[in-house]
Amino acid sequence: MCALQAEEGFATTADGLRIYHRVSGRGPFALVMPVNWGMDSYIYTKGLSSLEFWLALVTFDPRSVGRSEPARMADEFAMSVTAQDAAAVADAIGLSRTVVIGHSSGGAVALTYALAYPERVSHLVLVSTAPRWAYEDSTGSDVSYPTSEAAMREEVRRSFHAAVREPSRFQKAFDDLLPRMRFSPERFRWAGEVEWATYDVRRELREIRAP
Repeated sequence: MCALQAEEGFATTADGLRIYHRVSGRGPFALVMPVNWGMDSYIYTKGLSSLEFWLALVTFDPRSVGRSEPARMADEFAMSVTAQDAAAVADAIGLSRTVVIGHSSGGAVALTYALAYPERVSHLVLVSTAPRWAYEDSTGSDVSYPTSEAAMREEVRRSFHAAVREPSRFQKAFDDLLPRMRFSPERFRWAGEVEWATYDVRRELREIRAP
């Protein structure tokens, strides 16, 4: 248990990169996984702030996004590498076992982490995610990807309006968040072209014992 004001720092990965992280809240520690497609942790810092009355939230920026250092090669964008970086963040803070939270493709990162480090997961919280991300048909084969951070921000805005049933209810909060969020078009393209087509841990789910 802990009681903390927000603290920021950097963890050093096994291959020497600095990963930005933030701890805020009080209570048991909860490690919040970032999405793997190139968005920083700001949306979770703000969007999950109400949980800080019960949990000490640990958020971090993945490689090449926000305040974390850039990846040297594209295959460092893999969920398995992000899971390794999450372990480095936990080590830097001195955490051996935590609640793990994952939303969307961050949920896939959380599953990857739980499979790689079962002893480090006390509870697993998954929101709007899946153990497989491949398209059932060729839907993703002709996708065009944004080539700049500004274009990616606009794509996120468009996707928000398409996905949310009543976007007007959340418009002000979303408009406040979006300009402060940071993106990586390189990670977005790699996730869409490489990882989502191959990620599938359905057979491994039985190995996860965390509630």
